[in-house]
Amino acid sequence: MAFVCQQCKQPLQLDASLVDLAPSAYDMIVGSLPPQLDTHTPPASEAEQLAQLPAPSSVKAAWRSSAHANAARPSTLSPRAQGKLPVRSPPLPNESFVLLQDSVIRNAPPSASSSSPSGNVTNTKSAVNGFKGSTHEPDDHPNPSPLSHHLQSTLRLMNLLSSRTDIDHPLCSECTHLLLSTLTRQLEETKKERDGYIAFEKEVRKEKEREKDGISKESAERRIAQLQEDERIAVEQLRDAEREHEQLAEEMRALELEEEALEEEEDEFWRMHNSHLLKSAEQSSQLAALRAAYAADSATLERLERTNVYNDAFCIGHDGVFGTINGLRLGRVPGVPVEWAEINAAWGQTLLLLYTIARKLDFTFENYRLVPMGSFSRIERTVGDKASYELYGSGDLHLGRLLHNRRFDFAMVAFLDCLKQLTDWAKSQDPSIEFPHQIVKDKIGESSVKLQFSQEEAWTRALRHVLLALKILLKWTTNGSNGVYGHSELSSRGRATGVGSGNSGPSIRQVRAIRAVMNVAEESRCRGLPYALRSERVENGTHSITPVGSFSASPVPSSFSPFCHGLAVSRHTATLGRSKAARRPCQIPRYHSIFEYMGSFEGSDRGRAALGRRGTLAPVEYMVVSFDSESKNAVLSLCQTEILNELQPATDEIEAVTDDSISAPTFHPEYGRYMLESTPGSPYTGSLSSLLSVEANMRYRRNLARKHLKENEVPMTVTSFPRLGAPGTFTQPYYDPADAVSSHSLFLPQEITNAHARFPTLTANIRRRRGSKVAINLPLFIDDRTPRPFVDPTIPWQRNIYPEDPEARNGAALNDHIYMDAMGFGMGCCCLQLTFQSCNVEEARRMYDALIPIGPIMLALTAASPLWRGYIADVDSRWNVIAGSVDDRTEEERGLKPLKDNKFVIPKSRYDSVDLYISEHWMNRPEYNDNPLPYDQSIYDRLRKHGIDDLLSKHISHLFIRDPIVIFSELIDQDDSASTDHFENIQSTNWQTLRFKPPPPNSPIGWRVEFRSMEVQMTDFENAAFAVFIVLLSRAIMSMNLNFYIPISKVDENMRRAQQRDAARSSKFYFRKHVFPPPSSRNTSATSSGAASPIDGVPTFSRHKERRLRNCYPLPPPPEEGIPHGRIEGEYQEYSMNEIINGTGVKFPGLLGLVRDYLTTLDVEAHELRKIEAYLDLVKRRAEGEISHLGFSSVMRQQPCPPGTLKTPATWIREFVRSHPAYKFDSVVSQEINYDLLVAVDEIERGVRRVPDLLPTDYTGGDKDQGALHKKA
Repeated sequence: MAFVCQQCKQPLQLDASLVDLAPSAYDMIVGSLPPQLDTHTPPASEAEQLAQLPAPSSVKAAWRSSAHANAARPSTLSPRAQGKLPVRSPPLPNESFVLLQDSVIRNAPPSASSSSPSGNVTNTKSAVNGFKGSTHEPDDHPNPSPLSHHLQSTLRLMNLLSSRTDIDHPLCSECTHLLLSTLTRQLEETKKERDGYIAFEKEVRKEKEREKDGISKESAERRIAQLQEDERIAVEQLRDAEREHEQLAEEMRALELEEEALEEEEDEFWRMHNSHLLKSAEQSSQLAALRAAYAADSATLERLERTNVYNDAFCIGHDGVFGTINGLRLGRVPGVPVEWAEINAAWGQTLLLLYTIARKLDFTFENYRLVPMGSFSRIERTVGDKASYELYGSGDLHLGRLLHNRRFDFAMVAFLDCLKQLTDWAKSQDPSIEFPHQIVKDKIGESSVKLQFSQEEAWTRALRHVLLALKILLKWTTNGSNGVYGHSELSSRGRATGVGSGNSGPSIRQVRAIRAVMNVAEESRCRGLPYALRSERVENGTHSITPVGSFSASPVPSSFSPFCHGLAVSRHTATLGRSKAARRPCQIPRYHSIFEYMGSFEGSDRGRAALGRRGTLAPVEYMVVSFDSESKNAVLSLCQTEILNELQPATDEIEAVTDDSISAPTFHPEYGRYMLESTPGSPYTGSLSSLLSVEANMRYRRNLARKHLKENEVPMTVTSFPRLGAPGTFTQPYYDPADAVSSHSLFLPQEITNAHARFPTLTANIRRRRGSKVAINLPLFIDDRTPRPFVDPTIPWQRNIYPEDPEARNGAALNDHIYMDAMGFGMGCCCLQLTFQSCNVEEARRMYDALIPIGPIMLALTAASPLWRGYIADVDSRWNVIAGSVDDRTEEERGLKPLKDNKFVIPKSRYDSVDLYISEHWMNRPEYNDNPLPYDQSIYDRLRKHGIDDLLSKHISHLFIRDPIVIFSELIDQDDSASTDHFENIQSTNWQTLRFKPPPPNSPIGWRVEFRSMEVQMTDFENAAFAVFIVLLSRAIMSMNLNFYIPISKVDENMRRAQQRDAARSSKFYFRKHVFPPPSSRNTSATSSGAASPIDGVPTFSRHKERRLRNCYPLPPPPEEGIPHGRIEGEYQEYSMNEIINGTGVKFPGLLGLVRDYLTTLDVEAHELRKIEAYLDLVKRRAEGEISHLGFSSVMRQQPCPPGTLKTPATWIREFVRSHPAYKFDSVVSQEINYDLLVAVDEIERGVRRVPDLLPTDYTGGDKDQGALHKKA
């Protein structure tokens, strides 16, 4: 028994559910079928059918008359044709049937008649429905088989389906699909037909309404004629418009030709202008040199007039119970064993001060003569026995020393007598001067200066009173004139002479020598070394003060001067000191920096003329990695100096053999000895061709560097080296971390740092100022087999070489974290930075503010550093590592201790996010700067008095709460009008997400903004894509006057979220909801030059398009309804990365939408647009990979990106490590994994390895595209 399809006649195999169909299921199917038509009901008559129609009576009457006429009319057909007409007969009784339920059929009694008529019907239907086989088995079989019973049920079901519907059953699946397609098509056609009837009905109703209104045929014809006339007039106007369009097109072509001619004329003008400038510079060089010399001499004279050399030379203060002079303590107390070498040096300075004051006042002591000779000074009697008393002592306990100490007491009493003579004379000259302690014989106040029979506390108190009297006397001597004293004497005398000389004071050179020697003394005191000062008379009669004793200087070269907070040097030796005199040179660069910045601000209009010739700078940093295929190890090559020595002549040769319009690249050293920085020879200009040459220039620089490396060395653009500081060999050649004399690191050797003096000095000074090593703790990525709690076994816990070695075991290294302890971990990273030049200071401030909220977004989108010190971290970005690596804040500045020696509690490291919006534009509401901002009030007041506004003054005074870390000793005194070295020294060591850079002196370069948050990518294609995107976004911001302001606190929160693992897909960020300005502040002047101005949230653009990316956009006016004053909480909300980049709708089209809107204002050629779209598509697909927040299980970690999206480098790197065969799921990145990873990165860059989840499928790579140089501006 088998079934066949009623359409294709192919055998069918019934489903098991039909073979074994339960009675209840059978009943359910039958009940769902349409009811059977009642064939016994007589059909309605024609009159009844006509009566049921919804038609007017007149229409029905017309139909009846027509029907009667047709019935009466004889047929016109021939007999043959009439014979072919179908014969209609009433339905036969045997053609209808009654549906019986299954239960009725089963219980029906057998009858003889059931086998003939009904059997014939059944057989006929069975044949029709595809049933083949014997059908003569009687229904009343006493024991029917189950199979037969179920097949009979199925057959009955098929017959019912065929009878109740228009389709014969059964059907195969293919025929069913065809049938469904046919029925669907018929349904669509029926719908269309229905819609046509509906439309026709509407037209009929309208026609009836018009008839009711009484419109005549004549009116309709007149209306038609009028419409035809209007059509003729419109056609004529269209032809006129087309002719006008052709004329305008011709005029446009003429204007374009004129524009080209003007551009050529402009180029010629600039060439002539530059030639004129060079010629003028050559002709006026001598005059300029004379003026510069005059300005320098005038500035030096003014500085000397303001300088109080006495206060610099003799800094009197206190250190607990001790009085100090130049940092040297004078006295002794139990429990604080001050060395006699320090006491003697302090007495020598005290005697020199008294001698200097007396000579300044032209005062002669009675009975005594002072002989200042450093630590071996003495006082001679000029009457009587003319004895000489030594003003220095010793702690030795023998008879000769006791006699000497008695002479020491005589010397101190004689000193006190001389001090009394001078104070009495001063009182006689000025009765208003008051000294708090009276001098009577050997006592000052109630304490004796004699040591032999006095307690040490009383002796120390007496010496403190002596220093206080000298300080008051010194102030009175200089007459409180703010340092302007004795200029005539200092100008006429170049130096201060020794004993017996008539000159009045020490020279500036001698003062610096004294300060340097004092710092050496302080270093000796701190280290417990013997130290003394000896004053010798040289041939020309001057004083020479030199250190005596065994003292070893620090290995810092002489050209660098770590002055601040315990770091002070002379010109020839670098030593450590912690005195106030040692800290004082910090104020020198800070003081000069203010004047240098004010000079830059006064010339803030510089850069306008040169703007067309300047643009964007995009340096790239490389790590040089050496591969050893035999040991499967990839290490850092510490051959920076040798590589640069080979690259320098290569770039010089390129410059010599190429055309003058070609710009040769340059290479520079970086912090790590394995790092190279390459920059284009000149900035990229505002032209589209120059902007789109970024990728080619990057590839050219990479390949140029590769050609001058060894065969197994590769320049790689990776943010962090995965095994930097891990156990084993990670550098070539290998060095031991035990020799890290500047960082004292447990993991990084000294040789990993650039050998130039700036870098090791910077490293050491951060550690010294902080008072400990830096402590960086990144959360560890906890994998399936990671030990918990994780206590790092690679830390040398028991090392005891440097004083800071116990810090790790004392709590600096946290459990479940990756611990790093040196500046090299952060400053040894690579990043992608962009520098924009602005039209003027106002535009630079607007761009600076607008890019602040973009910083965290781009940090998350370019995240590329999940591996640190041989472990997988639970973060994706470098930011906190660098912030911790240069955090020189003391415990007081970090808020761990109450303020005592420091002035400010500083919330952030030197390397962190921006703290303040600085634009004075009306969009910048005060509420956005909602973070506490410590700043130096004195610097702020000075800037305000100079006319600098509130926000910019706060910005600078906030930067200047930090000390300079490294200072050139040769650059301490310089012309502030010709140099900004002091300002840049502090500015360049405040590393933030953006940097606001003033114009350099004597340069056409204007105000600049440096964008610093992005991480470097593996390929030049990615780096160029993000560079082009940020450049276009900056132009869109300025041209459309976009408003990205959100509170600074939310920017900081975005920075925290941006570093989280997989932040681009799983995190949300605060961003502004409405970025377009209010309608009443729309800037029509901007749009007239090709810019965009949004109208009702949708940007519109002028018809004139430009080929250059413009600067110098005018400021939009404030809204006519006033500046908004509502709550700022409603101005922003949390968005996913996809929403921020790709938009949420018309009100916020996304950053990419804004860029594309800006591109419509430019005259972009087709091939240029294709390249730009390739870059923008990378950004778009990076942002599209949004996933839901499902926790951090192993399944979540391996969740793939949605189809069509691209992963961040950090996500790809983490998944590469976790899928490596050698990975043990213990969070460790082994040497083999590191080797294979870096090999893969190199192959990806060269285009050898395809990674469709990281890069577009059409990416070619560096092997096929060697790059090219770009032309100069």
